[in-house]
Amino acid sequence: MGRESVSWFNGLSFPNLQTLNVTEGILTPDIFPFISSHPSIKNIENKVFPHVLRELEQVAPQLTHLTLRHDLLFNLQFYLFHEFKHLRSLKIRDDDGYFRQEEFDRLVQMRCLPSSHDQCQRPAHIDTPLELLIIVNRRYRSSASLFPLIPWRKSSLIKESTRNETEGSTERILSWI
Repeated sequence: MGRESVSWFNGLSFPNLQTLNVTEGILTPDIFPFISSHPSIKNIENKVFPHVLRELEQVAPQLTHLTLRHDLLFNLQFYLFHEFKHLRSLKIRDDDGYFRQEEFDRLVQMRCLPSSHDQCQRPAHIDTPLELLIIVNRRYRSSASLFPLIPWRKSSLIKESTRNETEGSTERILSWI
């Protein structure tokens, strides 16, 4: 999305807008004036690059849901661990099936476990753990037998989840609270 393609968009007003789903292109700072003028936005679903995440958190600290791609997650971990203190659900698109067990464990320890859990490492300024962690893997849609081979599925923390459901053949919904 270039500046010329969203400048007209920034003048629009939707006072009750709760979800912003940009289906074409990526979320860039060009659209941040629109986002910051809509504090009702709680959910953003789009490709987000790491260098804009801190700014996104500054213009939309109220976000309670984000959808991110795994190929970006590796670089996003710092931001996810220390920013977005109101985040309650996170959807990770792991379309290539490379979300590693170590990454998964660290994310769960930093954002998903209740404070009473002995492996909880959630920063003090983030009061509440994520209620839902949703991992989508479209690559294995046609082959459910391959789903268990996905690296993050080997984590022992999955066995401790209080909610572990499969939605269709591509989504795993997890919770530890």
